[in-house]
Amino acid sequence: MTLSVPQKKLPYAIEIFSNKKTIAIVHAEIPATVKWSSLEAELNKTNLLYSILFSRKYITIGNRKKYAIDGLDEIYCGDAIVEKPLKKGNVNYIDTGAYSVQHLTLIELN
Repeated sequence: MTLSVPQKKLPYAIEIFSNKKTIAIVHAEIPATVKWSSLEAELNKTNLLYSILFSRKYITIGNRKKYAIDGLDEIYCGDAIVEKPLKKGNVNYIDTGAYSVQHLTLIELN
């Protein structure tokens, strides 16, 4: 699944099948209340698109809630700079600040 507006060339979310895993990539976060299978249908509702592009709700230090997206084995997110890659449930935050501190993180998906 690749979600994008028809006139745009870059997707909002990407799904990859790798070694019997379902992996997704988004810029920021997907709300914990949204299942991966219904993401496309819910894209025009509420603030879902905002969350995909800009949310940092679940990564905040004070947020200790379990965070996992149903329907995925793993999801990789950016937008929120972390000192080193951080995993919360099946959500992986990997933006280590390449644009500002020149520390790029690459993840091999297998």
